[in-house]
Amino acid sequence: MECMNQPLLATSLQTAHNLRLLPDLVQNLILDLSSAVEARIKPAFDVSQISKELNAKDPTSSSTGLAYKSRIRQEPTSVTAPQWANALWSRLTNLIDDMAGACVKVYTLEKVVFLDEAMKVLESKPSTAFWAALARSLEKQIRDGAKNSTFLQQTLSSGYPRLLRLFHDFFSKIAVHTDTVYTQERQSALPFARVQQMNESVGQAFQGGARAPPSTAEGTNVARMIANELDAAKFDPLLVRSVARNAKSSLDMLLARADGLVVRDRTATLLAGPTATPQQVQNLSLATFLYQCSTRMRALEEEHSSDLYAILRPSVVDMTETYGRIIDPLLAAIKSESSGVIAKLHREVARSADPLSDMGGSSVYVKELTEKLAFVKTEILARLAIEEVARDWPLKIVRHVLRAFVLHVSIVKPLDETRKLRLTGDMTELEFSLGAFISEGKSRHSSGGLDAIGSEYRALRALRPLLFLETARLAEPNATKGLPPLVVLHHILVRAPIPLPHALHGWQASEYVRWVEEHTEEEALTLIDGGLTHWEKTSETEGRDPEAEYLLLARNVLANARA
Repeated sequence: MECMNQPLLATSLQTAHNLRLLPDLVQNLILDLSSAVEARIKPAFDVSQISKELNAKDPTSSSTGLAYKSRIRQEPTSVTAPQWANALWSRLTNLIDDMAGACVKVYTLEKVVFLDEAMKVLESKPSTAFWAALARSLEKQIRDGAKNSTFLQQTLSSGYPRLLRLFHDFFSKIAVHTDTVYTQERQSALPFARVQQMNESVGQAFQGGARAPPSTAEGTNVARMIANELDAAKFDPLLVRSVARNAKSSLDMLLARADGLVVRDRTATLLAGPTATPQQVQNLSLATFLYQCSTRMRALEEEHSSDLYAILRPSVVDMTETYGRIIDPLLAAIKSESSGVIAKLHREVARSADPLSDMGGSSVYVKELTEKLAFVKTEILARLAIEEVARDWPLKIVRHVLRAFVLHVSIVKPLDETRKLRLTGDMTELEFSLGAFISEGKSRHSSGGLDAIGSEYRALRALRPLLFLETARLAEPNATKGLPPLVVLHHILVRAPIPLPHALHGWQASEYVRWVEEHTEEEALTLIDGGLTHWEKTSETEGRDPEAEYLLLARNVLANARA
């Protein structure tokens, strides 16, 4: 058995068979081998022997007090812990080599022995007896060692992937000589301590509760913990799937706890100022936490197989959706609030009949809008430490403000020279205010100023000359370049006695603008077209001048828009 020479072993066993000693000989060999297995496993997990071994190598240990040496014999200090760990792993590596050799010997014995005769006294095959002895001894020594030594428990738990690699080596060494293959059945479950570690990282993130909700750092820490666990288990496709399943459970727990902290009442979207409400601060912190965590989790799709990421994907998607349910209502509230402020321009431009009244000063609604945007920038955007939000939200908000402003200005009626001058002044103030707002929020990769806004900003710039454009030129595409056809149509109706759509249907100006924002351009043009047709019919019925000049201009603009 020592030399593992199969012909020599066969000759020896044949001799024992001829002497009718084979069954007893094989039984004794198996018993001796099982005892040898246990004798090799026990010292590998003996912490006191590790202590003696290291003390013997360390000449300075003799100067240490006896009481101190007695204490560290079972547990290392923070200084000696790495040496103890290295010694333990060295012992386990040697143990695996020895066990692989013993296993090969057992299977070699089975191949040459006269098994039928030997089985008369053996309770099981030699290989079965070996595996039983190996499993029993490993389980006992690991369980007892972990129970009696915190060092052993922590080292084996934190180094579980390394321990599993040793067993990988073991199975690869015996695979040539046996029919044993590493499968899910031979892989033990992920240690509870590893699972608990992921759950604890989630628990630590929420330990502050509603008063100190998790944010950027906590989201990064949770994601890093899961990513590290997956990386550590990456060498083993079975283990890494087990880690992924447990990571999903941890993420589901994270989502449940985060969802319980989200505030959904009116205080979460109230923009009264001058500071964010406590509920907004709480929600913004949670949103940042979820964003940072989900972003890192999505990056794992590039680092692992699609099958593995499929385990995590549902939780990552839920996390992204939860993040959206927090910030989307807030963005909608910002847009709604700004629209409400802009709608006040209809009262503002008509508040004085004196052409020189308050000339040169900003309108009240422009000042209010400027203050509202400053509040959003300092109290909302600043609390969302998210590059995507810092890049996209200012653009979305400014585009919405410009669309709403241009639409509202286009339906101001009546529109005399005084109101035109006031509106052009408001445009200048608004442009300055929005420029300051977007310059703070844009990312370093975006183009400068309001030019990054695109068509909405071009419409604002084109709106000034439209107010003073000759009526006959309103249908010329070159004269109204940059303006949506709907805005030009509004302005034609403002100059004409023809009622605007909202006046015809009995809507408020703000209701009409909201309707336009919620419907397609073609639907809005159809509404205008219907109003023109209604005007023509009622004019004919009532014997009223149909104002053919304005009707023709409007029809031409409609035709060009639909061409």
